[in-house]
Amino acid sequence: MELFTILILALFIYIVFEIIFIINYYNKKKSENHSINKPIFDNNKKTINYNSWCTIRKFINFDDFSNVCLQRKFITDENGNQQDLVKIDYKCVENNLSEWSITGKNDFYSIASAYDGKCLNYDPKNDKFYMQKCKMKNKFEDFTINNDIICSRIDKKKCLNDYGIYFVPSKPKEYQNLTCSIFFAFLGIKCCSNQNINVEYVDSIGNWGIENNELCGIGYTRCPFSVLGYDCCLSINTEVIRTDENGKWGMEDGHLCGIGEVTSNSKYYISNKKISQCLVTDKSNTDRILLDHCNGTNYNIWYIKDNQIISAVNNKCLYVNDSMEAALEECESINDRIDHYKHFDINDNGTICVKNHKEPKNNFV
Repeated sequence: MELFTILILALFIYIVFEIIFIINYYNKKKSENHSINKPIFDNNKKTINYNSWCTIRKFINFDDFSNVCLQRKFITDENGNQQDLVKIDYKCVENNLSEWSITGKNDFYSIASAYDGKCLNYDPKNDKFYMQKCKMKNKFEDFTINNDIICSRIDKKKCLNDYGIYFVPSKPKEYQNLTCSIFFAFLGIKCCSNQNINVEYVDSIGNWGIENNELCGIGYTRCPFSVLGYDCCLSINTEVIRTDENGKWGMEDGHLCGIGEVTSNSKYYISNKKISQCLVTDKSNTDRILLDHCNGTNYNIWYIKDNQIISAVNNKCLYVNDSMEAALEECESINDRIDHYKHFDINDNGTICVKNHKEPKNNFV
């Protein structure tokens, strides 16, 4: 009886601690995802509440207020010179190029970049924002802030209307200096040491590269056109200037950029994320497939057309049979085989399944 009482008491204490943990976790998440109607700027203290970093985001509608934000962008011009641009109408990229620190400066405020500490400036003659090393006596970097509305000191009509200032939740120390998305780190994948490395393939997590025969993460932005060597258009409602077999194209800052998704006949790498290996065509028998290192050769490359996965080596189609065994065969020949399936769906989470069979047991990779 005494043992039973002890067990009941221990169970009760465990339940209490679990409830406390859940309440604390909920409150933490609630504070991180604060209401978009509650500004975090304190005009009296001339500083940001809660955290030293913030984003400056535009309202599009209640459900999509964070789609556009004040951010920096580096481009290389035709002469090879790097330009440091400030964009106010681009889709928000979640990295330190879109994070800022706002501090009081007498009767005004300065807005410093989390990337390198430079201050935001406004040029009234050319009607544009630009970055420059912060200075105490520089009216071009002075702004007023009232009810979260940021306006230039030297042109009170130049304001970031419909923008709000939002706190950026602090990251664990091991994730603060990442050069790629934090989601790569969650999977145990390192960031590529060379962020200018070729993009080998793209999925819902982001852009992937290969270093020392191992997968690595590139940058922060998921851009399907990266596999073709181009950036994605970031401005809202980019004008389509041409359409080809790879998709729709626009122009930003003097460079071609891709709009939306790459069409289905572009090249892809297919990887098993658990073991960081790629699906490859067997060199010794090109009708077979296997998992091996992602080495950037044609044996790793696949084309997706009409829900068929096609090898870049021999243009044969991937198929699976009723036993979920996979191999390659001439695409037209597979149609004559009752128990062979060559059409696949690519789900939003990146898994590939036999078309019309999306149960976990029918996952291919």
